[in-house]
Amino acid sequence: MSLINPDAAHAVEFLEHPEILHAHWLAVDSDLEELFVGQRFVSKKECIFSIKRYNMNISIDYKVIMSKLTLYIGECWKSVEGCNWRVQAAFI
Repeated sequence: MSLINPDAAHAVEFLEHPEILHAHWLAVDSDLEELFVGQRFVSKKECIFSIKRYNMNISIDYKVIMSKLTLYIGECWKSVEGCNWRVQAAFI
């Protein structure tokens, strides 16, 4: 659920680093406490829940900038003060 092209990870530029795991190879519906680019969820509800849980774990309050059927964007409440935390999810 991101705008990142997962096929771009198949580029042969990094043959010297075979230990790198591509995000789209990771399991869907994982119980990871982290968020990462290319992470996939089975539903929009699960995605938003994971974002909220992650923010509670790292103690950052965020506000929803946009919530549409196919797009969810949030950013730190203190973005004006320099906090650059931001999340974007595209529901495909």
